[in-house]
Amino acid sequence: METSSKLSTPAVARAPRRDATENREAILVAASSALNADIEASLETIAVEAGLSRRAIYGHFATRDDLVTEVLARGAERVSASLIPVAHPDARVEIALFGATLWAEVAHIRVMAQLL
Repeated sequence: METSSKLSTPAVARAPRRDATENREAILVAASSALNADIEASLETIAVEAGLSRRAIYGHFATRDDLVTEVLARGAERVSASLIPVAHPDARVEIALFGATLWAEVAHIRVMAQLL
């Protein structure tokens, strides 16, 4: 029996390069800021705010809609996480605390919050 001298190695998913991860984060932060100021903000505007090229944005997001969806998803996750610690034995107070927490959480993204 002949054995192959080539061993197959399982595919290992590599973590993105550090600069790619930093660029993606910069894009998301810039998009959040730009879209809050103007929901119609262009990719060019977002790229300038991120300190990157528009082409760099397309390296992370296929379309503007994909970028906006990611910004909204991250915001929704953050808002949901902020509600986890809210608890009070009086349901009326708990509801008021939920409202106050939500208000404080979306205060800086009023324009984006209108989309939800």
